Amino acid sequence: MNIQCPWCGTADPSFHLGINPKTGAYSCWRNRSAHSGYSPFRLLNQLLGAVKASAILRKYGVVQRAAQDVVSVRAEERPSVLHYPIGIAPYQAHLDDIFTRYLVQARGFAQEDLAQVIQRFNLRVGRHGTYAGRWIIPYMVAGRVVYFTARAITSNAVLRYKACPDALAVLNPSTLLFNAEALDNPAGVILCEGALDAIKATIYGPIPAVALGTNNASAAQIQQLTRARRVFIILDNDHIENGPIGSVTNQALAIYANLISHGIPARVVPMPTPYKDLAAIPYSEYPKLLTIKALTNAR
Repeated sequence: MNIQCPWCGTADPSFHLGINPKTGAYSCWRNRSAHSGYSPFRLLNQLLGAVKASAILRKYGVVQRAAQDVVSVRAEERPSVLHYPIGIAPYQAHLDDIFTRYLVQARGFAQEDLAQVIQRFNLRVGRHGTYAGRWIIPYMVAGRVVYFTARAITSNAVLRYKACPDALAVLNPSTLLFNAEALDNPAGVILCEGALDAIKATIYGPIPAVALGTNNASAAQIQQLTRARRVFIILDNDHIENGPIGSVTNQALAIYANLISHGIPARVVPMPTPYKDLAAIPYSEYPKLLTIKALTNAR
């Protein structure tokens, strides 16, 4: 089930917070690191207030204690190796035509580049199970998979992205940047929201890209970004309201200020119109829309 995220509030009125009725887990696709968890009380408290939340939980025999408010996997309890859930498999062109069409027709990748994209970023597919009909995009650290996100290939999917279960993740996802090895690029990096955006920009753009996974940056992610020579911030524009200065732009400016305070040269680059994110730009448009000149001339 999906509802409007009570933490995002009026910044995004869409139903973008997913709730699993069986497990009680909930996750906001705009700010997964801060607006996700497994505590019914935390969610009900934000929606209804502490008194009503406690009354509802008492009906089901749940006693809420302060120590139970936030449930997370401690670092020492995390697995040392990530094991993909059942149904996730390596891509095979002769079996996975529907996945091929999504990248070429819906996301504007060149057919001849698919083999390079899939191999370079270790992409997999969800054939059945929880992640059926999704591209599996792993996060790599020192050559090993530590986390993954799963992008739906159908336009009617309730959730565009499904995250790796926290208990399977080798590292806390709020500390990770997708494609983090690109931070050592001598010309700098593009900073974007989604992993698919980063893949597209890395393959077709003038410099590689890293992704936050949300439109906010955690302290750990900012610390990683201090490795970069320069950072060009290009966030999605599909939440901009009331003109050019909307919620996403404000988030970009907040990240910009944070990077500048750490001594990292940074620029905020508007998303080329009429595209909502970097993954939506056709590969043939990249040489015209996203150039070093366009990046360096941004404010």
